[in-house]
Amino acid sequence: MLNASWYVLWTSCQWKALSPTQYGVSSSTAHKRFQIRSRLGIFEEMMAEMVRYYDKKRKSRWKWQAADGKNCPAPLGGEETGPNPTDRSKSGSKIHLLVDQRGAPLAVYV
Repeated sequence: MLNASWYVLWTSCQWKALSPTQYGVSSSTAHKRFQIRSRLGIFEEMMAEMVRYYDKKRKSRWKWQAADGKNCPAPLGGEETGPNPTDRSKSGSKIHLLVDQRGAPLAVYV
């Protein structure tokens, strides 16, 4: 499930583009589980743990970071999905990503 979530967040592909054979679950199941884990704060905890692990192994380069964001349509979005002001108030999501100098993700916010 984590690999499926990373793939969507990293490539910006749609959830429905996930391959069930590659990730072992349907795209809708992967999306639902991601939403549940995000709502419960589990995804944030996993992300923080991965950053701590990465920092121990590779030493994060904290002096240099890059942030990026994007707005995207979310036709399957849940209650947390609000109107996207850049798309005539259609439902949408905004994704923020913070990476270190090597491109390793340090924080993700959806």
